[in-house]
Amino acid sequence: MGKNSSRVSARAGGRPVIEVKLTDGDKAAIAKLMRGQAPAPTVLRARLLEMASEGKGTQEIAAAVGLHPNTVVRTKARYVAGGLD
Repeated sequence: MGKNSSRVSARAGGRPVIEVKLTDGDKAAIAKLMRGQAPAPTVLRARLLEMASEGKGTQEIAAAVGLHPNTVVRTKARYVAGGLD
């Protein structure tokens, strides 16, 4: 997909803050994944990225999608590094 404008910033004494900003193309791809026949883990990660782009925090996302907070952080970091590909 296109270049995203997500970023990672430091937080004093804690984990880095990973800000996810989905491109229009990625938003469309995520919406399609969530409507289609994608495997459940793929749908969870798509929802996770959607929630992150809405400004939800790691703990809130983890609770909502039933994943460990470390998985949320890793998934956001992977998106920032390389998009949905």
